[in-house]
Amino acid sequence: MTLSGNYFTAQAQVYVRNAELLAQARVDSLLDAHKKSGAPLDDKAFAEIYMEVTQFCEQQGRNIVQALTNGIEQSFGNQAPGGFREAISGQVVREISGVSARVTRKLSILQDETKLAARNSAASQTAAQTDSRQSTPTDSADSLAAPKQILHAKPHLYYWRFCQEFGRECYRTWRWELFASLGVSFTTYMITKGDDPLAWRNFKVAFLATVLTLAGFALWHLVRTPWLVHRAVNSPEEATIHWSSGVLGVMVLAGLIVGVYLSIGYLRAVPNPPIVRIVPPPPPATMPQAEVKLPKQGSQPAERGQTKDRVSAVVNEKRCWFANHFGMPNSTIAGAVTATATMIHCNYKIDAPYLIEVEFDRDFIPGATVVLESGTMSDGEGKNGFVRWNKVSAPALLSEQTVAVTVYGKTDQYPRAKAIKVESLK
Repeated sequence: MTLSGNYFTAQAQVYVRNAELLAQARVDSLLDAHKKSGAPLDDKAFAEIYMEVTQFCEQQGRNIVQALTNGIEQSFGNQAPGGFREAISGQVVREISGVSARVTRKLSILQDETKLAARNSAASQTAAQTDSRQSTPTDSADSLAAPKQILHAKPHLYYWRFCQEFGRECYRTWRWELFASLGVSFTTYMITKGDDPLAWRNFKVAFLATVLTLAGFALWHLVRTPWLVHRAVNSPEEATIHWSSGVLGVMVLAGLIVGVYLSIGYLRAVPNPPIVRIVPPPPPATMPQAEVKLPKQGSQPAERGQTKDRVSAVVNEKRCWFANHFGMPNSTIAGAVTATATMIHCNYKIDAPYLIEVEFDRDFIPGATVVLESGTMSDGEGKNGFVRWNKVSAPALLSEQTVAVTVYGKTDQYPRAKAIKVESLK
């Protein structure tokens, strides 16, 4: 990288940019020194600063050329391309000249601004002295006249004027923003409500965002309104404000109070944790025990070798159970809004290969099917309408082993499993 001309060209640009920052800092320090010392910034002072900055830029240019020349010798040795050092040196000289020109141009502009400010200050002082000489006793008498009578001296009249100013400012800034934002949100809802099931929710979110934005503007007007009332009272002309502005101001103030109360309640509310209910499997069916009749004392049984008490064997019925668990989807699943995991387990062993089918009550996006505590070899999977199916080639599904079938909902309604089927394909 260091054996390329682009490297030294870029390094030269970095050095020149650093030199420009140093030159500008030098100018600022010299100007601050003149201000703190109280010395006037006249033509002589600016000439000294010009000379100082020019010499500083030239010295920086020589330092940069020397540093780059040393770097070229260390990198290339005697194999440097012909004219390479001269090209880099010429580039540095040109850019340093540009730095000096830019800094001195800013200094020249500051010198002109200082001259104009001094000239205007002198003209203002001359005009003030002239007015003071031409003043008459009548002016002095007028200056001692009674101040302007303050209107709305009573508290209720002042607060009514406050509401009028507040309402007028809100209407002035809201009338276009409010109608435009609501119009765009409503038009978007009308366009997407047929295809997007979340259109109404999106419209409510956009409406709430508009209300919060307007509430921010209202808070700014609420802080600014006392100054507006003060300005109106001290104005030589009394402005007339329509009473509807006062009504609007009262309504906006009430809306702000209600909004703050609802926001505090919303922020302090703690969401209830989701409740997951797992239905336990029913107990195995048993036959009622037959009544045992003991023979009377001294009597003989009717048939030898046969007993009268009989107990039925427990019927081992093969059954499977499932439960739905709801949650939020992974952000990488495109189009997923909700997530449902259907947990399945059976009370008997199912030999491989076997088929798992789960029927849901609405459309869904297929997810993963996992047999817990075991790896599986899949022989195919798919979706048939509202039915999610998976073929597992190995190993067998053991008794009470759990299978998790995950699907994702396309709307804010969770897909719920209605029926399941787990059977061996042998």
